[in-house]
Amino acid sequence: GHLNHARNALSLNGFSSDEVVLRHGIAHAKNGFALFPVRPEGVDNWGLEPLFDCPDDKRKELVESGHYVESPMIALGDLAEGSSKIDLLHVDIQGGESALVRDCLPVLSEKVAYIVIGTHSRQIEGELLDAFLNAGWQLEIERPAIMELRDSGPFVTVDGVQGWRNPTLAAA
Repeated sequence: GHLNHARNALSLNGFSSDEVVLRHGIAHAKNGFALFPVRPEGVDNWGLEPLFDCPDDKRKELVESGHYVESPMIALGDLAEGSSKIDLLHVDIQGGESALVRDCLPVLSEKVAYIVIGTHSRQIEGELLDAFLNAGWQLEIERPAIMELRDSGPFVTVDGVQGWRNPTLAAA
């Protein structure tokens, strides 16, 4: 469904199919599989965190349970191969953002001019700040996640967003 949505959006914005490459999967530091929870009918919760690097036997068990859907993980280095520069990368992987940045920062710094990241916790926001600032990136937009305090602890009600510019690849 997401690929069809992307195709429609690209078409509506005047892009032809030979101008873009769409891949079904999730960017990660390495190839493999991720498991995304199936959102129960009638539940308005989009923040269901995926499982990464699950052992094969456990992965099979969880997929067969019907509570998870398997998606391929595609190494970011493989996705960027053949491109001298990626103008804009959008990352929103339901809690896996800081791990992707931590594990792929060399590729990001070499290839990506701008990155926009959906954040799903204040912890992720802090980890991203540390990683990008230490690598010389410049924060251009930032809206922290909005939380609600519940008896069970803080609960993110609105995802945050960070936008970063790589000064070695993008002009000010």
